[in-house]
Amino acid sequence: MPETPSLFNNGEVLKKLREWRKERAASDGVEPYMIFQNSTLEATAETRPSTEEGLLSIKGWGKSKVAKYGSEVLTIINGGDQITPGKTLVKSAKEEAKEFAVNELIAVINYTLRGLKNVRVRGEIGEVNRRPGYAFITLKDISKEHADSVIQCFVGGVALEYYSHLIETGAEVILVGQPNVYKTGFLRLVVQSIEPVGEGAWLKALAALKQKLEIRGYFDSARKRPIPELVTNIGLITSESGAAVTDFKKNLGRYGFNIFLYDVRVEGEYAENSIASAIRWMNQNRSDLDILVLIRGGGGIENLKAFNSEKIAEEIVASRLPVITGIGHEKDESIADYAADLRLSTPTAVALYLTQRREELLIRIKENGEKINRLLDNALRENALRIMQEEKELYGGFEHCLSLSAMAINRLSSEMHRGLEKIFSGFGELQKKFSSSFHQYERRILLFAGRVDSAAERCGNMLEAVFAAKKSALDVINTSLSTLNPESVLERGYSLAYNSFGKVVKNAGELKIGDTLNIRFNKGKAETRITEVDK
Repeated sequence: MPETPSLFNNGEVLKKLREWRKERAASDGVEPYMIFQNSTLEATAETRPSTEEGLLSIKGWGKSKVAKYGSEVLTIINGGDQITPGKTLVKSAKEEAKEFAVNELIAVINYTLRGLKNVRVRGEIGEVNRRPGYAFITLKDISKEHADSVIQCFVGGVALEYYSHLIETGAEVILVGQPNVYKTGFLRLVVQSIEPVGEGAWLKALAALKQKLEIRGYFDSARKRPIPELVTNIGLITSESGAAVTDFKKNLGRYGFNIFLYDVRVEGEYAENSIASAIRWMNQNRSDLDILVLIRGGGGIENLKAFNSEKIAEEIVASRLPVITGIGHEKDESIADYAADLRLSTPTAVALYLTQRREELLIRIKENGEKINRLLDNALRENALRIMQEEKELYGGFEHCLSLSAMAINRLSSEMHRGLEKIFSGFGELQKKFSSSFHQYERRILLFAGRVDSAAERCGNMLEAVFAAKKSALDVINTSLSTLNPESVLERGYSLAYNSFGKVVKNAGELKIGDTLNIRFNKGKAETRITEVDK
């Protein structure tokens, strides 16, 4: 079958397909590449098939994706004219009508209804039948002339959890969902979301949602995370085409911030899922971020509707990263603001808050740096004075020791001289007596020559003994003086250990692990750090 020519060129078709993929991804709560890869979209835009069989011939398409997205893509390719999703199952009017089994006809009807995507139906809630985990609703036409027109609706699962506060008899609402025909032939709208109609109804619903989340503790200050002192990497969630981005970056200034933008819808049908997905994705995939910033420019209550969402509040509460909001104008408030760890009035206020904190941090760093420099200067000055004092005391001690040693040497020297004088004086007396009696005792001397020789020998031995004793005492004194000399201690292979204050360390108990020691040797010195102490 020949392909129907498109009203658009390939570039326009590709652009529309990408826009459609982005909206579909936001609606399904997934990343765009999970819908279709870029290569698949490009091949689709280039070949521009007009039937589902044509889609199946393109790499990246399959039966499941044709069933889910085929009708939507065919509509885009054919310039917006709706392609009947079931056209491959239904013969043209010129051909013989196909005969269906009942279940086949229901399948064809549901297949056709899926081409409508999510429909929006406005009406008044009539009868409400709640069951555990789901509810049945009757939605009536709001006009008097069609008051008998009703549609049965089903709300269950996540939709019931998020929108149960809006299900109230008599409330005018917009139900968003997928029409479906059951095997019993009963048509029912499977509801995915509920929106109140009118500002009064919307404010009432908002108050009910706020009360519901407040009971859960979503707004408790004790739950909220503190904003880090040092913020460098910012995860920014907003529309890249909005004025909020420009205002935020302009007022952020040049303080070394790194901004990682996640482009989202900030209003419209897909905004809620888009924002919730962005918060979740940033937490799961950007471990380097310090905070998340959720911002949007000003607008009316309809424009800020997406931020009054239970789903977004849940993602903010579950966020690993602290969340700051700057939504709308100063007077605007939202559920996202209440749940955020810090709520500021506008995108500009968020930027100014971050720059002010950075300025305060820089001022504190400068002040602390100056304080540390002053403390270091004072400590160095005090240590220098203490070292000079200890050096003076050390030299004084050495001089005192040397003075005492010199006095002892002088005393011993005097005693030695007196002893020698006595010896020589006595020997002189003996010599005189001997000379005067020489003649008288010449014969005796001759007789007793042997005795004199013996006496002289004993005298000489005595002198040698005295000299040896005195020399030994003098050597002992010299040795004592040498041991008192620190240089002598160092020469024998010993060393002196000083702590970081310049005091000599006398025992291991004065030390602890991590201390620095200065070691002085006979020649040179070294510095070491204590890794183990055996006290």
